[in-house]
Amino acid sequence: MLLTDIPYLNPMWRWLREDPSLKSEFTDKSFFMPHSDLISATVEAMKKDCPAPRALWILPQDTLAGARREGCRSPGTHTFYIQIIVQCIRDTFQIVKRDNEVVLEGQFMELCALRKKVKDSVLAFGNDYKNKTPVKFDKLYWVKDTMLYPSGEQKFLSTAIQFEINIY
Repeated sequence: MLLTDIPYLNPMWRWLREDPSLKSEFTDKSFFMPHSDLISATVEAMKKDCPAPRALWILPQDTLAGARREGCRSPGTHTFYIQIIVQCIRDTFQIVKRDNEVVLEGQFMELCALRKKVKDSVLAFGNDYKNKTPVKFDKLYWVKDTMLYPSGEQKFLSTAIQFEINIY
């Protein structure tokens, strides 16, 4: 196993890939799907009018030192994003009447449901890791969600879920 200063990355990636609630939503290839594969999958789906391809990426960001001590590597607060991409073949929002009630459906609502499942899985991962030794990271927090709407020829809805974690 590679030694890395981002110790959560491999365990979290494996956790998300094996989570039964996500297996029904993403293919094995969806996790860290290369951009070229996502584009070719999109083109193929548009030709066949088949279900939209999806991708889930863990994007490590910056680490800030928790303290400054000369000659010591202090714990750090690390930020990372989990980005979920859903091809928007259909309408972003659809107004549907069901059982004498008007509700919102569409790809945005599907993306929100996926985002909730991913957040729940990441929280479960953080709680599971608390019991591991030695502890290489802890205090996993959700920070914010950022929505990216399609424009022009882009036919993707995307959300980036920001988390913070302490790394030792």
